Amino acid sequence: MTLLPNLLTHSGIKCFERFFKAVNSKEGKLKARRRGFLLNDPNLIGLDYLWRVITECNDEISSRGIELLRETCTCTGPSLSPAQQHEAFLTQCCARTQRLHSEMVDEAASECCTKMCRVIRAIQEYINECDRKFSADRQILPIYRSGRGRQCTIIVRFNFQTGQRQIDDIELFSHSNETLHSLRVAVQRRLKCSSESSIKLEMYINKLELYVNGELLDSSHDRKILSQIHLRDKTILVAKVYDGQVCGSGGCGSSNESSSDSSATSPPLPPTAEHALPGVLFAQGTWYLPFILELEHIGITKGHAPLTEAAHLLSQICPPHKH
Repeated sequence: MTLLPNLLTHSGIKCFERFFKAVNSKEGKLKARRRGFLLNDPNLIGLDYLWRVITECNDEISSRGIELLRETCTCTGPSLSPAQQHEAFLTQCCARTQRLHSEMVDEAASECCTKMCRVIRAIQEYINECDRKFSADRQILPIYRSGRGRQCTIIVRFNFQTGQRQIDDIELFSHSNETLHSLRVAVQRRLKCSSESSIKLEMYINKLELYVNGELLDSSHDRKILSQIHLRDKTILVAKVYDGQVCGSGGCGSSNESSSDSSATSPPLPPTAEHALPGVLFAQGTWYLPFILELEHIGITKGHAPLTEAAHLLSQICPPHKH
């Protein structure tokens, strides 16, 4: 790895990716699995070079480097503590930005700010990936989700697949920051109420599929908020209801509220698991606010708008800071 990173081409970064994964897998530092890798040792071979790729290459090659970092470093193996690994990663990233700041001179201020943006984006991707893999309902919400979003009304049209008598369309009051999972539970709850009070459906509902414009809203998107899946005011959702022992991508569970959670088949997470998420750890650190404010200040004083925006976006994906 003596080639200067800024000389890497598309073929070069592909070659480095194969080398990085192969050599660390051979040394037991990474363990390949069905999707991605488990990190068994954070001291990966070639990690320093990967960071140089992220900070020194052009935007496209740098993005590939960030993707490689996200793919290999976000999922810890059983021998590592997730909280300790996340905190170590965040500390190293902050140290990199501080080092870049200390080395900044007026002639190369724009270049240093760009490098700092790359590091911040790596933090953002790291936090977003860990949040995406967290399957339980969030109690410590990031700032962009912590408030009620824009009010919207969702019209639900039921379609029973067993020939049962149809229920009239219903309206659900929601908002743009509500998750698809929460909306799915609300639909199931209203279905249960309608079933018990009006038509007395005698069946075991264990699958509910939601469709918008003919497209299935898969349960893998349940952690997304409505604004991310482009559900607008007065959107019509078609709810296909199945009975019998059928399970699929629409989510399984009876009409019982306790089992309507799409993640009910997953083992329960310990109550402190959310506190080990990198975004939560980042926001709880005493250096969090000074770090964000310093980055925004640098972006403003150096006239580098992307750095200011990157620092702001980083603050939005983390929970509010608590003194």
